Amino acid sequence: MEEEERTFTPGQAEAMDALLSGRNVFLSGNAGTGKSYVLNAFIEELEEREVPYLAMAPTGIAAQNLHNGTTIHRTLQVGFGVLDPHDENKKTLTRKVLNKAEVIIIDEVSMCRIDLFERVMNMVLAAKRVSGRKQVVLVGDFFQLPPVVTDDDRKVLMQLWPGNDDGYAFKSQLWKGMDFEPHVLTEVVRQSDPEFIGQLNRARIGDRDCIGYFNERSISDRKRAPEDDLWLCATNRMASTINDERVGELERMGARARTYTAYSYGDVKPSDKPTDDKLRLVEGARVMLLANMPDHGLANGSLGTISEVGADSVIVEFDDCEYPVEVTEKEWKVLKSSVRDFIGDDGNPAQELVTDTVGSFTQIPLRLAFAITIHKSQGQTFERCAVHSKVFGAGMLYVALSRCTTFDGLTVWPKIERQRLYANESVIEFYDSLAAKVEEVHEPSQGALFDADAPTAALAASTESTEPMKPGDEDKVYIKCPAHIADRVRGYIDALMEGAVGGV
Repeated sequence: MEEEERTFTPGQAEAMDALLSGRNVFLSGNAGTGKSYVLNAFIEELEEREVPYLAMAPTGIAAQNLHNGTTIHRTLQVGFGVLDPHDENKKTLTRKVLNKAEVIIIDEVSMCRIDLFERVMNMVLAAKRVSGRKQVVLVGDFFQLPPVVTDDDRKVLMQLWPGNDDGYAFKSQLWKGMDFEPHVLTEVVRQSDPEFIGQLNRARIGDRDCIGYFNERSISDRKRAPEDDLWLCATNRMASTINDERVGELERMGARARTYTAYSYGDVKPSDKPTDDKLRLVEGARVMLLANMPDHGLANGSLGTISEVGADSVIVEFDDCEYPVEVTEKEWKVLKSSVRDFIGDDGNPAQELVTDTVGSFTQIPLRLAFAITIHKSQGQTFERCAVHSKVFGAGMLYVALSRCTTFDGLTVWPKIERQRLYANESVIEFYDSLAAKVEEVHEPSQGALFDADAPTAALAASTESTEPMKPGDEDKVYIKCPAHIADRVRGYIDALMEGAVGGV
């Protein structure tokens, strides 16, 4: 298979440098700066070097978007509700998994509530005492979706963590104790218009001076939105209302409809299901693809219109494909990490970290896309979308507005009210406090990753290759995949595997 070429911005390249060093890293940044892109590149490198890792997320949707991702609750066998962080998890399987993993990744950490975060970190520290160093990588933007905290949860949180009724993980003393090296990406790659990017940056921090700008795209009547616009809604109820309305209109016009029934086995929870058990689709309906179809140049999140509903498949005319595509059933595997015992080549007992399939869900990989929730849109990019501005949480409006690639592709209804746009004050203070630390770890250069003379243990452990990295231009650094990096950087991984570099 021919090697692909990955392109990193300077900020992304510095983040990769830090990830490959073995240090504990908090990778953050504005929407559309490529956090997931960098994380996937890091995971690919870990797999190539056969470094045991756990890739987890606090929600099922986030885990599905993560390569080999599982939910924290499933992998570490922790319950729901507010967790006492000091309760010891005595399950042997959980201890084995953490003992074996050398890198622990938590994606979408902004949604990881403080009680869950502390439980995981305490388990990681216990595993470190048994099996040696661990690298912990956190990825996410606290200016986006916050952790879910019910009124009952809030009462308990205030008892366990006085003054932290919002549940943010960065308020934990364990966050400070883990000494995460912050890398905050700022080079936006989703949008290109400087004014649009600047106004989105204002929305990110709750600066209401941007409201007038976005209200230029507002409409007075929801039904005046462009027909193909995807609505982003704060609630499932609003998204369902729009979808049901549009499907009903098509059926009344005589469009053919069909219901597809999913089947599943094993341990499959509602949050593991990316689409409906009973999926009713109608010809003419807008849909979102929930799988990658690289042979057709289509990716998870591609939008299109149904042209035909068949017995076992659906024909869709996708917006970014020149011909109709047949979409057939897809199986989503529900994964869980575990440890496998085996006899090594030397005849001695050994263990390895493996990802097991504990269940599966099979269905046509489509979702009605007249409307979806803002939560389900996180991580997605759309050329056109309509934002229902009646949001209720910090960061929700910013997440919705930042999904669109252009200002002209954006529709807003109704006009944004001032109280709808805000950022949590503690999040603003947290990122202000990061600024000084970011300056300490980010020198205005390409970073030690590209410096042949950098005095690090990792470089000392590298191979004898002296082939330099080749910057393409002042904005980008070109790195060959799947290796991503020259031989000298492999030393970082070697040092990580040998415990020669930082981490926990």
